[in-house]
Amino acid sequence: MRAAARLALCLLLALAGAASWARPGVVDAAGRQVALPERVARTAVLGAVAPLNGFLFMLGRQETIGSGLPAFFQTPYWAMQRRLAPQLADLPVVAGSDGQPNVEALLALAPDVVLTSSRGALPVLETAGLPALYFEWKDFDDLRRTAELLGDVLGARARAAEFLRYCDGNIARVSAALAAGDAPRRPRVAFLRAKTFSQPARIADWTLAAAGGDNVGRYGVGAGQAAMTLEALLRADPETLIVWSREERDALFTDPRFAAMSAVRARRVHAVPVGATPWLAPGVEQCLGVLWTAQRLHPERFADLDLVEETRGFYRRFFSLPIDAGEAAAILDGMD
Repeated sequence: MRAAARLALCLLLALAGAASWARPGVVDAAGRQVALPERVARTAVLGAVAPLNGFLFMLGRQETIGSGLPAFFQTPYWAMQRRLAPQLADLPVVAGSDGQPNVEALLALAPDVVLTSSRGALPVLETAGLPALYFEWKDFDDLRRTAELLGDVLGARARAAEFLRYCDGNIARVSAALAAGDAPRRPRVAFLRAKTFSQPARIADWTLAAAGGDNVGRYGVGAGQAAMTLEALLRADPETLIVWSREERDALFTDPRFAAMSAVRARRVHAVPVGATPWLAPGVEQCLGVLWTAQRLHPERFADLDLVEETRGFYRRFFSLPIDAGEAAAILDGMD
């Protein structure tokens, strides 16, 4: 009897400890309910590392990042990641070249939570007993949920709310400009990797539409793929083309295959701006990307928009990083 009483007491103590440790009701984009500590002091990031890091930068929680940048993100294209969180250069990489989690490295790191955009990694993480939150981004509502969830988990709800107010203001500003007077024609536009004719991110469907464009390179063209053939691209004939890098932009102007394309003939081929992330890929800079894209597509409606100062203000306000006008202009010009 005494043994049974001792066992019951141990169970009660264990449950009491769990209650003080666990944070109830954290539900991720896969609909999974995940128990987390009340205070998250260390995170590991898998999959879309740059976008997820960007949310942590915006929330002022980059000190929680315990994992480094995989090889793909260690090129100069992603230099702003290391500028905003210099410790990334010295942190362990916790995923293989195939994107699969390195369980041994993760267990050694012992994060309070793993943040991942890789649904396929979830069974591996669950088997290893590693708490993980899954994220995906198809539209701005997904970005909103990411900011709110991470703001809650990391104790930065006010910061997340401030960021979302800023984003809502930008979206409303674009909508109002496009609604003023006669409805503008939606120019044909595409955001593509010039070498593969693939749209790099599904969320660009939302951005290009919100900015007043007709996305002729939208995600899912052709048997559910995020790519189109050269022939299909030429038939679609975008009037504005946004590409991944300055190198791709410059190459298009000298490639005879594209000489007849409306965007090339009008010199309306642009490299996407790149900061912590490309502005039309998932990430917090989508809220700048919708302004930038709207000005590219409808310059007459956004003549008073000073994107250099807008960029400087965003970096100062949400990344705590003062940058000068030259640095802002370089971000707006894209990366190689």
